[in-house]
Amino acid sequence: MKPVRFLALALCLALPASQPGAAEGAQELYDRGRAAVFEERWSDARAVFSSFVQKFPSSPLADDAQYWLGMSFLEMHQPDSAYAALKTMAAKHPDSPWNDDARALMVRCAESALKARGTAARSPAGAGSETSHEYEAFLERSTQDGSSRVRTLAIDSMLEAQPGRAGDLLPRLATPDTPRGAADRVLDHFFGPDQVRVTLVDRSVGLRDGNATVAIRQDGTVQNLTVTQALDAVSPGATRFPAPVQEEIRRQLDSAQRSMVREGGPGSLLVPHSPDGTVKSAIIKVVDGEVHYYRSGSEVARIYVLDERAGFTDRNIKVYVDTAGGSRELSLAEARGLTSTGGRQGISDASSRYLRAALAIIEIHLSRNRN
Repeated sequence: MKPVRFLALALCLALPASQPGAAEGAQELYDRGRAAVFEERWSDARAVFSSFVQKFPSSPLADDAQYWLGMSFLEMHQPDSAYAALKTMAAKHPDSPWNDDARALMVRCAESALKARGTAARSPAGAGSETSHEYEAFLERSTQDGSSRVRTLAIDSMLEAQPGRAGDLLPRLATPDTPRGAADRVLDHFFGPDQVRVTLVDRSVGLRDGNATVAIRQDGTVQNLTVTQALDAVSPGATRFPAPVQEEIRRQLDSAQRSMVREGGPGSLLVPHSPDGTVKSAIIKVVDGEVHYYRSGSEVARIYVLDERAGFTDRNIKVYVDTAGGSRELSLAEARGLTSTGGRQGISDASSRYLRAALAIIEIHLSRNRN
């Protein structure tokens, strides 16, 4: 993305030195402000343009002055004041040719203000939360703005704050009016050096359909897969993607799954607590492996990998589901055979889906470790 200050200077150079009909005093004050912008004296620019919009609200230069006032506030690291100034510009000058630029700058203001609050687009209740909600709503609207420039900036900002939204935000880049270069910059930022990225809406819900998106960038396009679709794409004999892409899908699924693992060192065990305060746990000694843990309401599913090198076997993989009726051990065949009617076996659909997906990914990981 082009830094704001260079954008400011480019726009400044594009402005005419004078505009017909402007009062002599207004033009002189405006020129002083523009010189301050060009020299990056942002405090002086703010003072001059603040004075201008108060003294000459009906001047043909008033919309320009309001824009530069917003820019000055932003360069002074005051995004709230910058956003307010640009919002005023849109309200007072709805036909200004600078409105697209102003909305693009407002995206940066909203993003900076939310980051300063430490909200990552999720505001806590209390002071500033009402304004934060306005910023969030503005960014959301801007992801479908009529200006491709505003739209790509907003999508980039939202993806950084909420990568779990990739499934519905990435397709918004694929519009005819979005320049390929602009879309590629957003995708470069999102994917980094990788071709595959796994994102989650809510980490506490786990790696499952509806909560996770497996985004694949290939040949200038992006495909968004569910966890089930991604696992199908890397199953034996699958041909949807070439071998290198399949390997990266496996690697990213494995990495995402392991990022949610509760590690178990020698002699450790996991003791999950249910909401009513009771403890439901089988005692398992994890020697050189890990513990996978998932909660669905009061139900807890746990997968223990006892030894990273021992393979995907019933002896090495222990599966338990804790419900109100107690703790139950499942064989690998039982856990992998659960269907959407798992409730008939006393296990919720959510836990059934989790166990199937998690075990598939663990099998991929263990097989890669042994190869």
